Amino acid sequence: MNTNTQSPSLTLQDRYLIASVKPKKLAVPAHLVQDILIFERSQILALPFYDSAFLGVIHYQNQIVPLVSAQKILAITENNLLQPTLTAVRLNELAEHLTGVALVIDRMEGSLTVEELDQEHKFQLTDIPHQIWQPQR
Repeated sequence: MNTNTQSPSLTLQDRYLIASVKPKKLAVPAHLVQDILIFERSQILALPFYDSAFLGVIHYQNQIVPLVSAQKILAITENNLLQPTLTAVRLNELAEHLTGVALVIDRMEGSLTVEELDQEHKFQLTDIPHQIWQPQR
């Protein structure tokens, strides 16, 4: 006889990782997150002639990781790229066409359930426009 009266455990579908993107917060669905990267700004290989939200790429664990500015997709004008060390949330294969892309943020703050979310912007795959990957003149 099972006397366990606890509620079912929360799944990754029910949680959001909260990232600080000053002055805002970005809530990234936990089931879309592969890992959190910390890297030196000097590691970024900039790719000119692309949208300013596409910061460039880094080499990480034998992979090329495209970097997207969370500040740009949230329309924040401050510049966090002046820091020597940067943090990014890398998306996994559930992110479809954005698999392996990393969102550069200020810092990770924790996680919340969907019920606990308040003023955070909920990240959606459509937040990153397709034209970001096209060279511009």
